Amino acid sequence: ALSNLTTLERGIENLGWFASRDQDASNSYSMLLKSFNALSSTWSQFYRGFNERETPSIYVLQVEFSNLLNMLADIEAQEIQAAERQTFQIQKTVAFTDRVTMFTYLVALILTVGLGMLLIKYTNRSLRVLKEGTVQIGGGDLDHHIPIKNDDEIGDLTMAFNEMTAKLRNAMAQVQ
Repeated sequence: ALSNLTTLERGIENLGWFASRDQDASNSYSMLLKSFNALSSTWSQFYRGFNERETPSIYVLQVEFSNLLNMLADIEAQEIQAAERQTFQIQKTVAFTDRVTMFTYLVALILTVGLGMLLIKYTNRSLRVLKEGTVQIGGGDLDHHIPIKNDDEIGDLTMAFNEMTAKLRNAMAQVQ
């Protein structure tokens, strides 16, 4: 029976780690430990003195045990409240993270659509100018020069059309 008291004492000491996270729980734990030590002392006297008829009264043991149970219930309630507070904080953090993620997604979507529209507008304008120039050249106006507005692939294509027109114009001049 004394070994059971030692095991119980170790278990209560392990509760100290949980109670150290919260001031109210720490105070309750201190009271619990104090009551357990008093009860443990009384039980130890009881077990040692059982055969010698020197045991403390059962009423004292019962009161100390009842106090110990009440303190354990208080610590349990405080731990439940602390867990509920932490759960609430986690839920608030998750909700905030969800809002930030949604905002970031919407901003990225708007930027992607906007940049896509600008790219299409830019490309279409350059291709339209190139098409109009090739239509004029194809119509026989070999003196037409397509303006090169960009330094990109479309600009390179425009330059190639202008060079082809110049070579075609020179070839036509040599034939005549």
